Amino acid sequence: MTDEIPRHFVRLGSHAEKRYFLDMPDTYDALILNANLVVATTSACASLVLALKDLGKQYLIDPWTFVYGVDPTLLKKAVVNKETGSKELVLKRTYKQLADDYHDRLGALVGSRALTCDDFTMSFTDEFVARALAFQTHKLAEVFAEDEFFGEGLDLSPLGVIPPYFYIPGLTGDDDRWLSINLRLAKAAIPEATLPIFPMICIGASLLADPPALQNVADAYSTLTNSKGFLLWISDADERKLGRGALTNLVRFVQRLGRPTISMYGGYFSTLMTRMGLHGYSHGVAYGEYKSVEPVIGGLPSARYYFPPLHDRLDAFDVSFLVQEIGSARKWFSDVCGCPVCRQVIQADLHVNFRAFIESRVSSKANPSSPHAHREYPTGNAIDLIRRHYLHARHAEDIKVAEAPIEELYTQMLQARRAYGPHVGQSVWYLGEWAYVLRDSAPHQ
Repeated sequence: MTDEIPRHFVRLGSHAEKRYFLDMPDTYDALILNANLVVATTSACASLVLALKDLGKQYLIDPWTFVYGVDPTLLKKAVVNKETGSKELVLKRTYKQLADDYHDRLGALVGSRALTCDDFTMSFTDEFVARALAFQTHKLAEVFAEDEFFGEGLDLSPLGVIPPYFYIPGLTGDDDRWLSINLRLAKAAIPEATLPIFPMICIGASLLADPPALQNVADAYSTLTNSKGFLLWISDADERKLGRGALTNLVRFVQRLGRPTISMYGGYFSTLMTRMGLHGYSHGVAYGEYKSVEPVIGGLPSARYYFPPLHDRLDAFDVSFLVQEIGSARKWFSDVCGCPVCRQVIQADLHVNFRAFIESRVSSKANPSSPHAHREYPTGNAIDLIRRHYLHARHAEDIKVAEAPIEELYTQMLQARRAYGPHVGQSVWYLGEWAYVLRDSAPHQ
């Protein structure tokens, strides 16, 4: 295991995505697994980690403990009672299993109420931390413990461990107590950890408008001198919607932490921030540039093409309009994207072949009475192409940001705003905000 902290993490959302991790190892540095996925599919996760180990890829397990501090109804799903025919809310099995792994008392409470700051007695805290770290360190290796080929000598340890963490919405009232609880959990991990420690800083986006509060949070976490670095999750912080002031405060916050920090959910601005003090960033496979701590229920699949000049995923209508404007395959490859997927699909005919990225059809499985019965869904091939293109495009951005002069990155964003902004059905003002923050906050060569 190397002491170097990876820069570009990708998060596994479901095992349908694992082929991208195996097929495209050059497009990312390391993997993040959510603990609720690990507990639900332990063997599949262990097999993936073992395969990636042969490719030189490390991983982290996000312990996902914050869910036990939110409204317990968010951890439930609606099921139909077969006897009465009525719908009932039932706790999702994975949250119960994970709670049982972390602490017997937590397993008894989950689904009935959220944890409060008063629950964190010394004995509860110590056992909770010890079992959460043990889960991350040993859960996947246990799959192969009885295997005659691997035995007990197989090392599937993550690159580090994340102490249990909870959401800090702000620094007033009880919210301030959650900061203290998180620090207590991180400090309790120090004597328990056999691997580097990466505390998670999980805060509300409203704090980005409160520089003194951000400074207090940064100073508090900076006291954790035994941590290898920090993981940062700002709930529901869409980089495209944050103004210049909030973005500047975010940069200063990361700089004040003074230790390698990874953004858990980041878009292109997080990539830019690697020139302003951020060590690295994470996202999903064509999604996950931001996320709320409140779990989102359901959702319909979509095939949104990542348009590199705007650093955003565009819907089929907008990207089709841009295809008409740009006109030729040669210009698309030079000005938009020349990744292997785009070149293979588009070839010499942009207008005809680009349709493969946005191909859709009406689902044959939709209930005729459903409001979505006549909605067109992206085909499996379109989704596959979109995901592969996305990973290539984000990797290319990573290289570009690492190597290009600040002035070039700044100029490209302003040029893209002028060139493409009038042709898409959404505001691209964020490019200017990103450019100005980069110009003002990044050291110039």
